[in-house]
Amino acid sequence: MTRRFILFAAAAALRAEEQPLRLSSLDRVRILRRVEPDYPELAWKRRIGGRVRLTVLVGEDGSVEKVQVVSGHPLLAPAAVKALMQWRFEPVALNGRPRRFSAPVEIRFHWLDESRRSRAGRT
Repeated sequence: MTRRFILFAAAAALRAEEQPLRLSSLDRVRILRRVEPDYPELAWKRRIGGRVRLTVLVGEDGSVEKVQVVSGHPLLAPAAVKALMQWRFEPVALNGRPRRFSAPVEIRFHWLDESRRSRAGRT
């Protein structure tokens, strides 16, 4: 009976190591490269702004593996995802080993911010 328990515990520990760490924020993670999104032209013309909330999955090397939209305007979300996919993070280590992690990210769009307007749509 004890031997089965030890094998079960060892298998559970291995599965836990494969799971990404879940961070509550990016406060303690160093962002090496941050790309600001271009403002979608249609959203700009309609004066649509707001927040896009996302969850980012970062690999052991600090590159973004996956981005999932949690909430936000459908015209703004694709631009936020495109920008976040280009971000780069300092790898996170646990017990000396690099680990994948996921964390929430919020990107804000304000239609008065001329600097983020798409170059293609500028007149």
